[in-house]
Amino acid sequence: ILDLAVNLNDAKRHKHAMAVSALAAQYAKMLGEDPKKAWFTGVCHDITKSFSKEWHREYLTEHGIDESEISDFELHSLTGALWMEHEYNLKDEQILNAIRVHTTLAKNMTNFEKLIFAADKLCEGRKFDGIQKLREEILVNFDEGFKKLLIIMRDALIEKRGTLTKEVAEAYEELIK
Repeated sequence: ILDLAVNLNDAKRHKHAMAVSALAAQYAKMLGEDPKKAWFTGVCHDITKSFSKEWHREYLTEHGIDESEISDFELHSLTGALWMEHEYNLKDEQILNAIRVHTTLAKNMTNFEKLIFAADKLCEGRKFDGIQKLREEILVNFDEGFKKLLIIMRDALIEKRGTLTKEVAEAYEELIK
């Protein structure tokens, strides 16, 4: 699977996956989660991202999922989890769920899901105002840093897309409380 994750992605995406995996393992150690599992999830979290939108939509349909209500930015997280489950017979729900929600979030997220989300947004190579300070804050207090990250990400999504789906908005609101 690791060779595939490298070969399915271009050099830039591979570099991103390696940065996410390293940071995910670091966060996992802090939070008492399995760092090897976090590292693996970081490597695989974008495994289908380089595929075409048409491929994503067809793959979802093939697996009985109505893709008509799914926005483009959500596609790779959903197909990535399906791909890992069906093509590689991965049955670890903790990994699959973390991949599934690493772009949209979800209500009642586990620490493992949160650390994958945070590692994806805060890893080396990412740039936005205040990122370095936030990287430091999350190492001191993960929960408070995570809430600050969510506020930044929510506001950026609204600015970029104009609105959030009801489910995504509700997840952000619950997690920011």
